[in-house]
Amino acid sequence: MKPCPPGTFNSRTGAGNVAQCKQCLAGRACPNEGNTNADTICEAGYYCESGVNVTRPHDKDSFTGKGGPCPAGHYCLAGTAQPKQCPAGTYQSDVGQDGCLDCPLGYYCEEGTAALDEKKCKPGYYCPMKTKFAEEKPCPVGTYNPSEGSSKPENCTACRQGHFCDKAGLAEPTGKCAPGFYCVGGASKSKPQQGATGGPCTPGHYCPEGASAMQGCPPGAYCSQQRLAEPQRPCLAGYYCPANSTSRTQIPCQSGTWCGDASDRETPCPAG
Repeated sequence: MKPCPPGTFNSRTGAGNVAQCKQCLAGRACPNEGNTNADTICEAGYYCESGVNVTRPHDKDSFTGKGGPCPAGHYCLAGTAQPKQCPAGTYQSDVGQDGCLDCPLGYYCEEGTAALDEKKCKPGYYCPMKTKFAEEKPCPVGTYNPSEGSSKPENCTACRQGHFCDKAGLAEPTGKCAPGFYCVGGASKSKPQQGATGGPCTPGHYCPEGASAMQGCPPGAYCSQQRLAEPQRPCLAGYYCPANSTSRTQIPCQSGTWCGDASDRETPCPAG
């Protein structure tokens, strides 16, 4: 009578050859010769797939069957047959572990994350603890964030003056405020309506592309309507147009004076 070899067991009598010795069960170890059962549990931090003869299979040349230390990015409780991936929002950089760590601030951890080197939060996003994927927390519309590794919504900055941010998750503003409009900061549209983030230019003013505030119509010109990108010229002869004029005939010249095209004031008639 010969004993079943380590890594196998046989709970029945009458076996005629070694082939009737069964491979040790998944999650179990059969450490001795002549095992009649497979009730020794594989230790936490290791996995025993089948035919393993030690509870802590480590060096491949020192044990039988299929098993080993739990790989990075995984965890193995006691009695594990196959390593389990760390769930999203956690990671494990070491081998031989029975649990996973919370993903730290400024990083994201997808399922099975083993290393944080390539998991720094992307520009346009922020990553609080336990973030599960790269685009989980985008900066909201009207903001942007050019930096890597951000961890809180306060890292999202209001869109720059003269610009607009029309999508979530922007690393830079979408573009400049449209001609005829102004964007004071935090704008989500290129043509904001009157409100806290900007609006259309009003008569007496003009707004070139990228304006952060309305600009007063210059002397000698006029701005007669909303949404002008540049002043209208010139003020009509016989009239003068001071700053912020809304008509080409803003103020008629008085007797004893004259006003040529684009005048911004009256000129006295010369003596004689």
